[in-house]
Amino acid sequence: MLRKLPIYYVTCFVSDIYRRSSMAKGGLSKKIMTIWYSKMNIINIISLHIIIFAFFAPFHVLANNQKEKIIFPPDSLQMVVVITPNLNASGGTIQFFEREHAYASWVTVNPLKKIVVGKNGLGWSQDIYTLGYKGSMKREGDKKAPAGLFYLSSVFGYALKNKMKHLKMPYFHADESLICVDDKNSMFYNQIVDSSAEKKDWKSYEKMKRNDELYRLGVIVDYNTFPTIAGRGSCIFLHIWRNSNKPTVGCTAMAFNLMKKLVSWLEIEKKPVLVQLPQSEFELVSKDWRLPEK
Repeated sequence: MLRKLPIYYVTCFVSDIYRRSSMAKGGLSKKIMTIWYSKMNIINIISLHIIIFAFFAPFHVLANNQKEKIIFPPDSLQMVVVITPNLNASGGTIQFFEREHAYASWVTVNPLKKIVVGKNGLGWSQDIYTLGYKGSMKREGDKKAPAGLFYLSSVFGYALKNKMKHLKMPYFHADESLICVDDKNSMFYNQIVDSSAEKKDWKSYEKMKRNDELYRLGVIVDYNTFPTIAGRGSCIFLHIWRNSNKPTVGCTAMAFNLMKKLVSWLEIEKKPVLVQLPQSEFELVSKDWRLPEK
């Protein structure tokens, strides 16, 4: 509302001038406007609008320049935090946190560890970008990992499902037919599907059973879901890295042993989330979320 007030008063001022002009020319509203302006001259009108505009202008500037806060979901009891030095950095750190209930303080689960993100750094998710944060929005093929806050919904890997019963997360066995569709024109865009069970309408996709160890174990990040917007990016995971000097094309990657610890720790009932932000933005939310000081 505050953002619209200055525009409103400028509009009123222009409208006043127009109405006075109509009066002078004998417009249709002559009688009504004659009564209205009989007690007010043009100087009084200008003075009134200047005073009102001067009062509301500071609020207009504040509303436009003040970034809105990222709201942390109160029902989440597990948090994976990835921090990079800035939006353009391709490397950073990761740490796990947990709490007993929504009003409890977060407790550190592991020490800081290295990770890599997209080759071109981070790009804001649409919901965060619209809050006024500087930088580019994440898009398909930009080689950026998404910046923001996302639920972690399931785990995937090369092992058979009966070998992963110890996990407390839903698990997908990545066999030869399991794919993730990255064709923005497909009805299955940004979905993991069994390619042998669906009618193919995609031209591009990613195999979940790769010819290397990168997807031997991983976590699905709920980015660009509910709703899924074509072209905003797809198939975002936490997975195993090639090494600490090799960034990804849009995911977040880490050492195999750390990934094993992560998937064993995650519990779907605790609604785990990924918080992935550049350092400066993380500092803005750390106090609100009562994170331990590093």
